[in-house]
Amino acid sequence: MGIKQLGKFLKSSCPSAMNSHSPAAEYKDQTVAIDVSCCLYQCITAMGDTPRGVQPGSELDTSHIAGLLRRSIRLLELGIKPIFIFDGEAPMMKSHVLQQREKNRAKSRELLEEAQAMGDQEAMKRYGARLVKVTQRQNDEARELLGVMGLPAVLAPGEAERLCAQLALNGLAQAAATEDFDALAFGAPKVLRNLHQGSASPQVPLVQEIRMPEILAQLHFSQEEFVDFCILAGCDYLPTISKMGIMTAQQLIKKHRNIESILRNLDRAKYKVPEDWNFQGARQCFCPMDLGFLRQTELKEKPVDAGALRRLLLERHSLPPEMVDENMRKLITVKGCLQPPRPLQSPPPRVPKNGQQRLAANVKQEKKPRERQKKQFGSRPPATPQKKGSPLRQAFFKGKRTVVDEASPVAKRRRHAVAMLQHCFGDDLLLPAETPLAELERLVQEVQTDASSQASQCTTLPGSSLFSCLSLEEPPFHVKVTMTWHQVCPLFVGTASASS
Repeated sequence: MGIKQLGKFLKSSCPSAMNSHSPAAEYKDQTVAIDVSCCLYQCITAMGDTPRGVQPGSELDTSHIAGLLRRSIRLLELGIKPIFIFDGEAPMMKSHVLQQREKNRAKSRELLEEAQAMGDQEAMKRYGARLVKVTQRQNDEARELLGVMGLPAVLAPGEAERLCAQLALNGLAQAAATEDFDALAFGAPKVLRNLHQGSASPQVPLVQEIRMPEILAQLHFSQEEFVDFCILAGCDYLPTISKMGIMTAQQLIKKHRNIESILRNLDRAKYKVPEDWNFQGARQCFCPMDLGFLRQTELKEKPVDAGALRRLLLERHSLPPEMVDENMRKLITVKGCLQPPRPLQSPPPRVPKNGQQRLAANVKQEKKPRERQKKQFGSRPPATPQKKGSPLRQAFFKGKRTVVDEASPVAKRRRHAVAMLQHCFGDDLLLPAETPLAELERLVQEVQTDASSQASQCTTLPGSSLFSCLSLEEPPFHVKVTMTWHQVCPLFVGTASASS
């Protein structure tokens, strides 16, 4: 219902703020928070998508699905980024309005029966639209549809218009799209009306843009004074004061600036205030709301789940296949499609942990054919696995390390030098491991150089450098060395004896 007579009042009092109309195409790349309840009501009452022979708003009616699908795709094709907001639980202060709506609906049902008896098609259509109510089932189905389409759909903690206005106030949306003027009392800086009608003809200026700062400037109100003005004029949270119209509310706010001062100076004989008129509670309903409950991921678009969308439209709601194909083609062209996940490779079978099952698995493995074993391991059966600390396993790895160490180039050079010296001085020659390789190779080179020269016999005595180099034992121990004199002499530091 909204604020009573607010639209007409603003058109006459603030024409420049109300007479701005633009094509829907001008809102490209803008994020718009959309009140879904208005959209679903329009889809149901438009009658264009209602299946033949089905009562609008009944369990068999799928017009809310077909209409929402078509309207949301049109917005995406225009480059508009929608955030669809659904009504949550209504505030307790709105209970008297809901009761009054039920009474009005019952009266419209009686008038519809009379129109059907008279065959008045226009009256039937008019009263039938008054009976339409967006149900919780239709809201849930609409949220499911938007979810597989990859569009953000948020359930408000209360009024959808309030959350739309708060998203626009916080900069998370550029405008709030709704047909109710309550969004202005909630503080929306920009309100768009007739957005869906305008998206059907994007080049025609059908979208009405209402700018709240201009309204406040022309009325000379603050936002708090505008809220008090709406409460006095009549809102959904309080019964109205008798004989208090919107023009009177404007005059009183201009004079007293708030409701407390108005009630102190109000002529109670002329204006009867209802008992327990909780205007402070109504103010709280129009106050800015905290968005701490809202996650940023809920406001972002996601890829289209084409498979789930097709199953939902064809199997669940039985929409015409040609209509589904056409709209899915448009949607995937605009948004892209969710890539199917890669098939996962099946993991290897796990050995059961149960004792009996493990024994059965081992017996089954032992019955493997012999031909398969030969194919895997050749003619010989596989080696028996050794435990980690077994001697055979340790010897295997020890020998492997020894082979690796002995195969190094330095080790090969040392073995070659030692073999050459043992060939010259005898196989019982002992060389310490710390003897430098360069010293050994120098001796070998000098021995090979003078091999063709005159040979002499010499005895290596204790105290000589050759004795210490060769690590000979204590005397009496002699090694006969056949070398040239000038080859052996540099090695002597102590005494040496030579014999021919």
